[in-house]
Amino acid sequence: MLYMFAGIILFVGTHLITSLRPIRAGIIGTVGEWPYKGIYSVLSLAGVVLMVMALDKVNFHLLYIPPSYAKTIAPVLMLPAFILLAAAFLPSNIKRFTRHPMLWAFALWVTAHLINNGDLASFLFFGTFGAYSVFGMISQNARGAEKSTNKVPLSRDAIVIVLGVALYVGLVFSHRWLFGVAVM
Repeated sequence: MLYMFAGIILFVGTHLITSLRPIRAGIIGTVGEWPYKGIYSVLSLAGVVLMVMALDKVNFHLLYIPPSYAKTIAPVLMLPAFILLAAAFLPSNIKRFTRHPMLWAFALWVTAHLINNGDLASFLFFGTFGAYSVFGMISQNARGAEKSTNKVPLSRDAIVIVLGVALYVGLVFSHRWLFGVAVM
């Protein structure tokens, strides 16, 4: 459990500093923007790695029994999650409908996994990302995040959708190999 909490503290802590603009600006003023981004990335990744390592080490404690429909809903939620994830990095009209495609992708990913996993370790792991996704949306909205007003050709949307579907299919077939659990 120590790894899980250490990972949560590292991941959430680094992301909280980013949302606290005066503190972030002070750190950037001291070390520079690129060193800040490097340190931020390393600490965030270290937090995720610690949480992943803890998933197999935490004693199994069932918090709730997943509903019978969970195995059906999760794949349905994951498809738009991958499309939104692709939209976060590529120009598309999707950004005209949401200010936070990556955070929505994480929220769907979290929901899909919490529906299927009722144990404490999964709740802590996925719940951390879910709580951060909600906090991130609220924080960015408070700082004035806006939907894009740029219209791009529909071909860009097609590219985002095809890439999202390809990532989805790839993960469906590699999930057992990567994470030890078959999706379907």
